[in-house]
Amino acid sequence: MHNEREMEEVYSVKMEDEHLLPHHQDDIPTSVLLNLYLGHFLARWGARTWEFSVGLYMINIWPDSLLMAAAYGVVESTSTTLFGPLVGQWIDNSTYPKVLRFWLLTQNLSFIIAGVTVVGLLISPDLRVTNIPTFSLLVVLTNLSGAVAVLSTLAGTILIEREWYILLFVTFGFNECYTCSNTTSLEVVK
Repeated sequence: MHNEREMEEVYSVKMEDEHLLPHHQDDIPTSVLLNLYLGHFLARWGARTWEFSVGLYMINIWPDSLLMAAAYGVVESTSTTLFGPLVGQWIDNSTYPKVLRFWLLTQNLSFIIAGVTVVGLLISPDLRVTNIPTFSLLVVLTNLSGAVAVLSTLAGTILIEREWYILLFVTFGFNECYTCSNTTSLEVVK
């Protein structure tokens, strides 16, 4: 816990910094904001649709149990939790074109692999009884491809969204724009 003096210092620093944070929201045209929000919505919609549909496919493959859908969700969540920070660090230390190429390549390949394996599982519904090793291999490939897809989607989101505020503020006439680590807010100097 902070004592009162520390809290007053923190509060006074935040109050002093507030005059550096002018609100320029009105300076950004509505059409730019709508396009930005629409682009973000569509990008996230595609990834979320895929994640939702794989869960439904897994339920279709094994209709008596939610185990397959749950396993897919656990693998995706675990990969994000374990490897998400590493992805963020790699992005911070890499160039924009390198991350962009890697993001698009891994995301598309993982969706293709997962799509092919899910189709293979859907075409052969009796595979889990007749050929357990093949069924297991297809399920593992689907889950691993989903994990790679969610990590590459995370990389793309970080890559694009960290540049938004710089692009918006530089485009609309601001000279300097940076993130203040103490207040986790955007400081803009006109």
